Amino acid sequence: FLGVAVHRAIQALLCFAILAVSYYFQVLYKPYIERDMNSLEITSIIVSLMTLYCGLYFVSDDMSPASKWILFCFLVGCNLYFVIFWLKKVGEKLPRTLMKTFPKFFAKFQKLPNLQQMKPSSQSTPEGGHTGFYPKK
Repeated sequence: FLGVAVHRAIQALLCFAILAVSYYFQVLYKPYIERDMNSLEITSIIVSLMTLYCGLYFVSDDMSPASKWILFCFLVGCNLYFVIFWLKKVGEKLPRTLMKTFPKFFAKFQKLPNLQQMKPSSQSTPEGGHTGFYPKK
């Protein structure tokens, strides 16, 4: 870190502080138009904070093997939750984004049952963004 030998715990605490500031600004400004993307970013920061915080315990040598195992399982669970949450949110947004980006390509597939329910929309969201493709009402 900047050419100086800094203890791993200090580096982790610095990362923790940067993530905490990032969390504050994310919650304050909500920079993404889509509400789901803001919640995805907040969840990402929280899981990163928990991973770093729990990682500090691994750096210390004061833990028993059983408590390290419990902490490890907790970390795997938190990160697994985030991966599943990410897959769900991206899985919801990706097809609509691709349909909006490549409308001529997807026009060939309009006869498929799942794609017939979706139509392009030019409405604005309350946040001021474009709604994209949503099911017909």
